[in-house]
Amino acid sequence: MGALRIEKGHIAGSEIEGRTTLKDLALEGFASSKKPFVGSVLRKRPVLEDPKRPSLVGLEIIGDRGATAGSLLFASNAPRKGHGEGWVSATT
Repeated sequence: MGALRIEKGHIAGSEIEGRTTLKDLALEGFASSKKPFVGSVLRKRPVLEDPKRPSLVGLEIIGDRGATAGSLLFASNAPRKGHGEGWVSATT
């Protein structure tokens, strides 16, 4: 079931970790535009609209090695320092 969930792009568990918004998860269409709801004011904060915010993407790993959940991602042409460009939230 975990592999199917990841292949279909269904979000769960590690992708919903307290920093993701409805827009990040492509679920903003489920939010009411006519009445307030919990989080309706906070979701319009400028920091949440920043294009430099982390976003969920799909990765295709080339080779036999694969990646494990929690792995840090670094750009191949940049020095490896800090926490990298992102992390792997789920694998199959």
